[in-house]
Amino acid sequence: MSERGSSFDLEDGTPIAHVTIYSANPEGRGYISNRGPIAHLGDTYVLNGRSGFERKPGGYLEGGIAVINGSRWWPFDRAEVKTAAQEICHAAETSGAKGLYRELMLASSRGPEASVRLFGALVSSEPSDFVGLWRFGLGELGIDEPCEALERVIAQVSGRRCATELDCFYAGQCGGEPGACVAVGPEDCKGSVMCALYGMCEAIDGRCRATAPAACKASVGCKTEGRCGWHEKGRVCIVDRAEDCARSLECRRTGRCQLVDGRCEATSKKDCDALCKSRGFCELGKFGCIPQSSPSAK
Repeated sequence: MSERGSSFDLEDGTPIAHVTIYSANPEGRGYISNRGPIAHLGDTYVLNGRSGFERKPGGYLEGGIAVINGSRWWPFDRAEVKTAAQEICHAAETSGAKGLYRELMLASSRGPEASVRLFGALVSSEPSDFVGLWRFGLGELGIDEPCEALERVIAQVSGRRCATELDCFYAGQCGGEPGACVAVGPEDCKGSVMCALYGMCEAIDGRCRATAPAACKASVGCKTEGRCGWHEKGRVCIVDRAEDCARSLECRRTGRCQLVDGRCEATSKKDCDALCKSRGFCELGKFGCIPQSSPSAK
């Protein structure tokens, strides 16, 4: 993936070309703030409050350029990694700006994004314009579809983060795309709560969906809530038949046995007759049959 480019002295990491620090505003987001030659890729830069960045020799980050705010490392959280990558690639494509650089991670990172510490992102001034991944430790510039390569790195990092999120457990969104958690394949969906409850066991366009009537009929939601029907356009399980309500657990537990606007509901005290005899749930409340003394009674 990487080759040695003629615009850099890769033995000591000194760029021959001019580059531009691509930062943000004085708080750290979004515009080109300083243009000029950089003596060593190991240098760091601080915001001086007047003309952008001021060079300080003796960098950190194993030969990378670290942009810091005052005496503090400028942080990029996980969502900002995507923003940084898009800014660099988009600016190079649309504005013709050359020499863009941006840090992609916290210097003190301990999280799953730590692998991004190996990379910076750079746009050369010469011999040609491209966005590259600077490998800090190796002194190599990757120029093989670099924007795509950058996004692949970010997707891998996002994927490790997404696997620990609640959306992975609940909705199967366990895989990473830049800046987002998505359902990548059936293995993500099949372990999720939404698959077990509502038959949403196949990944379509990054989301877990119910792809056939059989998935809905086999789901827990069919037995408990009467969600046995399949909505083909939305690819979700729905309540669409009165008999599914009548057979549901909610009917037996709360008297919600009637189909009303796509839901199983208790519509009159008559729906509570059986529960009144068996459990003393004789009143009609907002969410079904309830004990007569309950404050939720209508």
